Amino acid sequence: MASPIAIMPGRRAALSALGFWLVLLSGCSWWPLRPDPAPDALILSRRLTTQAQAAQARGELEQAHRLLQAAVQQCPYDPDARVQWAEVLWARKRHQEALVQLQQALRLVGPHAELLVRRGEYHLALGHLEAAWRDAHAALQLDAQSARAWRLRAGVFYSLGRFEEALADYCQMLHLEPESAATLLELAQTHWQLAQRSGNPRREEHLYHCLLALQRREESLQDEPPPLELLAWKGRVYYELGRLQDALLVWQQARQRGWSDPQGLYWMALAYWQTGQVERARQELAGLLSQVPDHRAARMLWQRLHRTPAMASLPPETGEAR
Repeated sequence: MASPIAIMPGRRAALSALGFWLVLLSGCSWWPLRPDPAPDALILSRRLTTQAQAAQARGELEQAHRLLQAAVQQCPYDPDARVQWAEVLWARKRHQEALVQLQQALRLVGPHAELLVRRGEYHLALGHLEAAWRDAHAALQLDAQSARAWRLRAGVFYSLGRFEEALADYCQMLHLEPESAATLLELAQTHWQLAQRSGNPRREEHLYHCLLALQRREESLQDEPPPLELLAWKGRVYYELGRLQDALLVWQQARQRGWSDPQGLYWMALAYWQTGQVERARQELAGLLSQVPDHRAARMLWQRLHRTPAMASLPPETGEAR
């Protein structure tokens, strides 16, 4: 029988950047499958692993690599050393070697939700969606309260374009960790994708949920200024909802902080035009075209705004807005 993921639709690029973390566990239950290591070897392995962690924290990845290689040679049955070595190898872009070390740690430990999730995150980052799905599923079988496992499975579904299933898993993850900043953005992106589907009767609902997730993320920053990308995206959602003045207000805040994304500035000029602020639209377009002279949609709008005042006041054609 084909695995559940074997019948999934075409793949999309996996999520771009995954943060690094360290599994910290202790006690006898950590090593159910290993022979008893020699005490001196284990003590030396742990000491080398601790030194490697400090070196990694300083950004000395080569030194950390050498220390962890020595730790594993001293005590091949120490899963902590292998897990940490996997993290260092991953940070050094030696992805297949990192997977090997994490696999070795899992063989020593046996089924373990956190390690399965971490291996699944590696697989997801490399685009190995079937393997990532299997690890997420296995982790959830072991621990249904693992927020990371729900997020991992959601990421797999998202990468496959199965946005409804991704949405359900992201909501479950946020139920377990309501303030997860990364998941709020992923939830917003999933609602955005669902809103873009042509003929979706729930388009406006998904846009509002997207906006809500972005606002929650912005509020979580407290006194920190929101990233320009977040402001730009929030403005675009306002635009799609027809709230042009709100969109302009957000985009103006981003503009004051140096926002200069060409496509975003085009939408800003379009919003100025649609609210009757033709001169402001011309100013934004002039700045945009000085940066990107071959921006086709901006040039078409520029030509239209410079024909006649009557023509400039007409609403845009659908093809120019999208």
